[in-house]
Amino acid sequence: MPGPSGSGEAIAITGSSVMDSYRHPEVVFLPVTDAEPCPISLCTRIDDPSPIVATLRRAVRVVRESGAGGHRSRGPTSDGSRSVRSNR
Repeated sequence: MPGPSGSGEAIAITGSSVMDSYRHPEVVFLPVTDAEPCPISLCTRIDDPSPIVATLRRAVRVVRESGAGGHRSRGPTSDGSRSVRSNR
């Protein structure tokens, strides 16, 4: 029996924001109600020159520093930035 890959079927766990921003008639989102919140990380190449990536990093930093969304810093990483954990 073939697996989900290539069969037109897949299962993925995403943040609830994806359900609000992605619409497709053949995609169904079902809430996972019995799981604990888990950390969400932003991972980028350290030398990524994209202005979009730079803007995203700044936005994450602002949210992290404001304490909004249940985020808390987990300490500095090797590049001096701080990893973020979401309690959502």
